[in-house]
Amino acid sequence: MQNQQSSQKAFLRINQRKISPQEFIVLLGKNGINSYAVDNAVVVDNIAVSEIPGFPEGLFFVQEYIRHESSSISQGGKSNVVLDMCSARW
Repeated sequence: MQNQQSSQKAFLRINQRKISPQEFIVLLGKNGINSYAVDNAVVVDNIAVSEIPGFPEGLFFVQEYIRHESSSISQGGKSNVVLDMCSARW
């Protein structure tokens, strides 16, 4: 039986206060990790998050792609109140 985790992609939300998505992709490439940009995030294949450089330094956090899409779709403005139900505890 093949391990399902081996074919999963990690969707990384980049902490742009510390590094740009483009700079992060270069960093990954220097460490032999294939990646590509999706909007302001980076996608990597087949790697444990703990093996990705920059995790301890807070350069990124892992986010499911659907969570990213829901924030893109909702686009709250300055006068709007936005509730993050994706991270709510039930």
